[in-house]
Amino acid sequence: MAFNTNQVVLDGFTQHDFAFTMFLKAGHGLTDDELIGRAVTLDTTADATVEVAGDGDAVYGRIFQVEDRSQEGVVTVTVETRFRKRLKKASGTTMARGDTAVGAGDGLVKSAAAADAAKNVVLSVASEYVIVEQ
Repeated sequence: MAFNTNQVVLDGFTQHDFAFTMFLKAGHGLTDDELIGRAVTLDTTADATVEVAGDGDAVYGRIFQVEDRSQEGVVTVTVETRFRKRLKKASGTTMARGDTAVGAGDGLVKSAAAADAAKNVVLSVASEYVIVEQ
């Protein structure tokens, strides 16, 4: 999506009051760079832990930053729980403005079966990502 000075900017609004450090569940198979911008869901098996959003998972937040603490045996991430930013969408996925984003696997997103703006809302759609407000 090309930048147009005559349009309203939808992307890139961080709300720092809603960015939290959490543990990332292991086993996702993605590099640190690939994790940035991916959707996460809560991992209910451990305190303060998220996991890369799987197929149909509710989006808890978006990974903003990754810190590999492999010497301690953990990876921590900064998770934005309120944002207006890009989420990478699954290839071949058709999404529309007004949809609700849910996990599509590997932290990518797709449209939920039914829109629920109380969870999040898709504001703009591009070929590889959507801009979501949550």
